[in-house]
Amino acid sequence: MTLLSVSHQQKAGSNNDPKQRMSNNKASGAGGFNKACEVANHLKAVAPYLADKMTASTAHINTMMTALQTLAIMMLTQPDKRTDEYKFLYAHVAQELDDAEKTINSNLAKSIKVAAKAALAAGRIDETTSVFWQVNVNAGGNNKYCIAQASGSSAKATATNLEHCVDSADKIKQTIKDDALAKPPTPIATLKEINNAYAPGGPGTGINLCNLAQADSANGGYAKGGNAGPIKWASGLITIGNSDLASSPFVDHSAAAQANTPLAAVYADLDTDVKAYDDVTAKLEQLVKIGGATKPGLTEIKTNAQKLQIGDATTDITLNTAKIDRISEEIRLYNTEHAATLANERKQLFINQLLKIDSAEKQAFALSEQIKITGISQQETVCNKIKDAEKCNTTKQCSFHESGEPSKKCKFNATKATKNGISDTPTGDDRSSSGEREEAKNDDKDGKCTKHGADKPKCEGDKSCKWDEKNAKIPLFL
Repeated sequence: MTLLSVSHQQKAGSNNDPKQRMSNNKASGAGGFNKACEVANHLKAVAPYLADKMTASTAHINTMMTALQTLAIMMLTQPDKRTDEYKFLYAHVAQELDDAEKTINSNLAKSIKVAAKAALAAGRIDETTSVFWQVNVNAGGNNKYCIAQASGSSAKATATNLEHCVDSADKIKQTIKDDALAKPPTPIATLKEINNAYAPGGPGTGINLCNLAQADSANGGYAKGGNAGPIKWASGLITIGNSDLASSPFVDHSAAAQANTPLAAVYADLDTDVKAYDDVTAKLEQLVKIGGATKPGLTEIKTNAQKLQIGDATTDITLNTAKIDRISEEIRLYNTEHAATLANERKQLFINQLLKIDSAEKQAFALSEQIKITGISQQETVCNKIKDAEKCNTTKQCSFHESGEPSKKCKFNATKATKNGISDTPTGDDRSSSGEREEAKNDDKDGKCTKHGADKPKCEGDKSCKWDEKNAKIPLFL
């Protein structure tokens, strides 16, 4: 659907109806276009700026990881480097790096979306500027133009008047630079500078200069039916309504962007989102100096084991600037003096950690197996001592085998024990349900524990006895 045409010709049958055709013939001052292009340039800088911040932050994190590895090696190999100040600095920096990584990761998806929206808005501004500019440079001999040198001027704009839009070869600047700005781009702050100052009065006279005309409303342009409303160009910066083009069509953006435009999608928070990594990068730029030639100059760190999540102690320890600088210099010297072996030491540090983990896992497994074997042996002993078949079968972990050895017909039944919730090792209340109580009674026939009778303190004071709360008058022999 053609909204604007470079023709002055009216459609057949519409000449007698002025409402059928509204021409937009006045030229616009260059100031509005130049400011719009400045906004576009800021929008184009969003992607490279964010990419540069993420790349720099990641590089700083990698450098700091290397410094922490050196500090870890120093603490492992030099006993005098195992004091709290070394441990706390290590833990503090590790925590800062962890926080930085979380910030980068949490903002990554949002940054990609913001950069895409910014690029879309910039492209729309470039596209519109190109349409208007083409009339200036390709008007032939009719002296037509859409952009005047300034509001009130009757001379057409040149590249000099549009430094943010056009290069010296009269080409629109549409390239997104790979190099990021030294400072964060501020497209929204720049956008808000577009206000009524860019519409002070008609340039020149009201003669037809621009060669742009709005399509007939009868043919279904924006002015028809539910689509009624102005044409919005340059990502919503320019409004062309059903009347002659104003001296400057740029709307006032000091308060808000026009609704339903690419700029509206980023207007509220773009400047803030562009700076999402600035705090992280600034902090890492200080931390990355640890172990380097330049003193970090960090401000005093006051922390404790609990804050660093390495212990429960809440007593603060202070790492002042001098201490941090001293440890930083020690790391630098260690890197210098052990340059030939440091790579291997780092590799060995990693391997040793793996070996420790592997060894601990093997020891834990062996211990669990030994406990299991010992437990089964203990339960087997408990069952073997029960001679009565009925008592054996009513015991939760035992089964009576008539064909078994005369002294071991009552045997441990692992399946039955598991089903009845009995652990491999008889502990606690398992004694009364496993037949161990019967064993205790038999072992106590010599009176070792029954001599205490109902005297609970004496029973509990005898290491060979255990007080049975359920049968308070029957102390058990352990």
